Amino acid sequence: MVLFMIGLGLAIYLYGLAVCKGALLADMDKKQIVFSLGVPAIWQIAVLAIGNFVAAELHILKITKSDYPINAFACLMIFGIMAVRMLINAVKNAPIEEKRIDKKDFYKSIIGLCIAIGFYIFLTGLAFGLLQTAIWKELLVLVSLSLIGFLGGLYAGYRFGYGQRNGAYICGSIFLIIGDALLFLQYFIS
Repeated sequence: MVLFMIGLGLAIYLYGLAVCKGALLADMDKKQIVFSLGVPAIWQIAVLAIGNFVAAELHILKITKSDYPINAFACLMIFGIMAVRMLINAVKNAPIEEKRIDKKDFYKSIIGLCIAIGFYIFLTGLAFGLLQTAIWKELLVLVSLSLIGFLGGLYAGYRFGYGQRNGAYICGSIFLIIGDALLFLQYFIS
């Protein structure tokens, strides 16, 4: 359940980021849709795997202990900081450069968006690696939810504009806080 809540929080945050890009699109064709699904999926798989690899190396080098309360506390901190950062983005309400992007710039903006979310995905992979969650579960839940959020955000931004951006940031942080609370209950109360 923790993995699902964290995945939902990240997907909604990614939705908010993608809404901003979708609002600037002049048009969306099938090639752009395939690109906007393929590149973020490959990027997220790679970054999640790197985060898990770093967590595994920390276990091997005995930098982190294998007892869960210490690792769970580190994960609580990671997800809590991510939630606070999302709330800061909502409150800051940074202006968006309202300039239509053509097909050439579309590909650059998708890659830029992947890089922007990459740090969050890395931290998520690291955190679930510390909790020794199976990587196939992470990939299944996080990548599928993120792709739905990403494509939904592009489409919603293309059709309706970027007005729902701050609401998405707030909802994403709420789901991260719920995931944090579930993690706390699972490892510290039980």
